[in-house]
Amino acid sequence: MGFSKDIKERAFVASARRCCVCKEFKGRNIEIHHIIQASEGGEDSFENGIPLCFDCHANAGHYNSKHPRGSKFSSEELRKHRDNWYKQVAEGKFNVNEVEISQQFFITSSFDIVSEITKGEFNNFPINEVKLFQNELYEYLKEIDVFTDRESDFYNHYKSKDEFIERFPDAKFHTDKYGSTYWTRIPTEEELKEKFYDTEYIANYMIRNDARPSSYAETSFTEIGCADGNYERIEMSEAKVVFLSILNSSEKTLTLKSIVQNCIEDGGFIPLEDSIKGGTKEIVNDLLLESGKCLLIPYCILLSNMNNDYDPKKCLTYNHLDNGQGQDVRPVSLLDNNITIGVRNFIMNIELEIDGCTTDYPVKELSPNNLLLISRFWECGCCPHLFGLKSESSKWEYITEVFNNNPDTIQEFTFTPQQYGFEKLKIVELENEITELDYIKVDNTNLVEFLTLKKGDEYTIDVNNVSNLIIRGSYSLIKGESYVNNIKMKKQKILHYIADN
Repeated sequence: MGFSKDIKERAFVASARRCCVCKEFKGRNIEIHHIIQASEGGEDSFENGIPLCFDCHANAGHYNSKHPRGSKFSSEELRKHRDNWYKQVAEGKFNVNEVEISQQFFITSSFDIVSEITKGEFNNFPINEVKLFQNELYEYLKEIDVFTDRESDFYNHYKSKDEFIERFPDAKFHTDKYGSTYWTRIPTEEELKEKFYDTEYIANYMIRNDARPSSYAETSFTEIGCADGNYERIEMSEAKVVFLSILNSSEKTLTLKSIVQNCIEDGGFIPLEDSIKGGTKEIVNDLLLESGKCLLIPYCILLSNMNNDYDPKKCLTYNHLDNGQGQDVRPVSLLDNNITIGVRNFIMNIELEIDGCTTDYPVKELSPNNLLLISRFWECGCCPHLFGLKSESSKWEYITEVFNNNPDTIQEFTFTPQQYGFEKLKIVELENEITELDYIKVDNTNLVEFLTLKKGDEYTIDVNNVSNLIIRGSYSLIKGESYVNNIKMKKQKILHYIADN
């Protein structure tokens, strides 16, 4: 049945609508957790309930004993957290009505964004009224000048497939599940050092720290490239910079007195879960945080895998910037090993003063599930994409690009949906370009003729029991628009589309 309305009200009043574990004010974003689960005989009583925020509730309720990471919340610990917090609220030892702090972790792989932040430029940052905390990672980020946004640096061009195979006879041949072919290999350290050491942060860092090339780089050669023939794409692990934001949502000015942090010097590779080890107190020179202002603290740099490094959720905001770029903000879940590199400032606790009263405020732990990703990109001018839906699934699956030769070139795409069990197919134009389809044929019968797709347009085809699909047409770029052939952004847009559908 769950907790009654009266029990919930008692618990919310007793806790002042703050989480009993992290002590953060959550307003409506708080739930009553069973200390002893109902499935184990726990009652829907005031004594068996503890108010928890969504994050702490997830940590308390989801723990896999077969694959344990971290330490499980015991029922005894939860009762102590609750009773101690109820006592503090009842005795008025914590100013629950005035100290309202919101925390959030932001993450980005765009060095344009990082550069703006370190320069104190926040016009495009998702939160207004930002104050930047200048710690060791801040100084480190200011000095990073070995990175490149030149997409062409990540390609090697060849006249033909034969030239590539002759040069790299040990390259591995692959066929994906839809029949497309490609070759992969691990570049040598000499190649990476010559091409990237002075221009790309990850290659520079990994070479300096004696990492094997196979741990951070791989190439992929495709016989038919997009727009410019045969090419080999160099895939590299990515640096994602994490910032902790502390938002003063109270009506009073707060004074930051000290920070407890685990500061780690540049060098080596440290798992994210080691961030909670150690910690020293650093006195801050009375930094004022006025009402409505955000304190942004550089936190760490995460090293992502080359593929499938995050799972995008629903988009929160999308903005067109003055320089012609787009910026996207959305929640993400990291899917890799979450290794940290460079300088690290893992913040564990902050000490705030309000009206002469000093309070320790715990900082929530960074986890792969409490991040907001900020993406920055140019429209990249790719080709229309094909997605498929199987009868047993409710999620669209990405298949491939429909046309992958030069713009304004008539192309023909064939596919056998029945072979892969698809019930529906969808052609989607994700970019600022125009796709003109002469026709779509299913089993040699014209389904549609002369179809135009612009950015955001899509066309769905019922292909249940269809053995052969033919799409003929071309795509063209728009005059006056800026385009960058950015493979990573193509992948991200595809992931975002799947997340939103």
